[in-house]
Amino acid sequence: MDKIRVSETGEVDIKSIESLSYDKLKQWIKCRLFSEDTQIPDNFRQDNAPYYIIYLLYPKFNRYVREDINRIVLEFIKDMARNPNSIWKEEAGDQLLLLAQSIRSEETIDFLLEMAELRLFFVADASSSVEDLHYRILQTLVALEKRINTAFWSEQFDLAPERYAGVVFDGLVLVSPEQAVSFLFSVDSTEQIEEIIFSSFPYLLDEYSVAQIAPLIEEYLPKMKPNVRTAVQSFFADEGCTLVYQSSKTKIDYERVLEVFANIHAVLKFLAENWKDIQNFADSHDYAKANVIWEQIRLKLNDATEAIKDAEAALKFYRSQNIHTQSTKDAEDLLRKAREQLK
Repeated sequence: MDKIRVSETGEVDIKSIESLSYDKLKQWIKCRLFSEDTQIPDNFRQDNAPYYIIYLLYPKFNRYVREDINRIVLEFIKDMARNPNSIWKEEAGDQLLLLAQSIRSEETIDFLLEMAELRLFFVADASSSVEDLHYRILQTLVALEKRINTAFWSEQFDLAPERYAGVVFDGLVLVSPEQAVSFLFSVDSTEQIEEIIFSSFPYLLDEYSVAQIAPLIEEYLPKMKPNVRTAVQSFFADEGCTLVYQSSKTKIDYERVLEVFANIHAVLKFLAENWKDIQNFADSHDYAKANVIWEQIRLKLNDATEAIKDAEAALKFYRSQNIHTQSTKDAEDLLRKAREQLK
């Protein structure tokens, strides 16, 4: 049986497709992607692209037919990559790539990467994905979760920054959150790229937790334009996370707290190392030497106490400004330990 059956209500008979020979199945898929399918009406699923019907039916097929479809898609993609006269261009090529994405045809990755690296379908002044199959190839590599080095994505961005910023970011998300965040805030900011940045955050948070991303983004807040910084902070506030712009002074004050803790640790270490000598000098009534050591300890403790007061004043200011970052939290924890050790 070579004909695909469709009921009056528009339901496709899966068995009628499964009964097709390999060549007939291949021909039907080709016709479908070229919008030349006469067996399944165009109104089967209104407003959907030609590839979508194959994607919709794909999970319902038995394993053997799914394997055949993957093999057919691989053949088409290989022809697209290796045949200079390939028919898989423009709209048909776009539909083929969308099908490869949707059924997760991982076998095609090597050919996709080859086309991307050779820029076989790059069009400098393309105005749509149909004209710019290079963009669709990059998108397909991301959809198939191919991890590619940052140099590759940097080269793609340089080809057409405003067109490719989004897909480059998605590719870097697969590499690491650090690479993705670094890219977002290292490119020259234009209104279009800023819009891409904001639209990319949900995808970033699909891959990584807010706890992983927030500290990375906080590092870049000082470098952002005020309007961008405000928008980024607003987005994360909606996610229940407060991002705080930390000036260089904030970092200096936090380093001061760390220094305070180190100084107190040094005082306690000095006291522990010299306590036995103090006892020995006192037992031998050599109070002069004992007092010398005590005076050194007293001076160190005074310095540490004053430093704690300065650090506490800085933290009090940040709390009054409703600044609550991981850095200030760490500083408060360190100061609490410092006070406990002084007691």
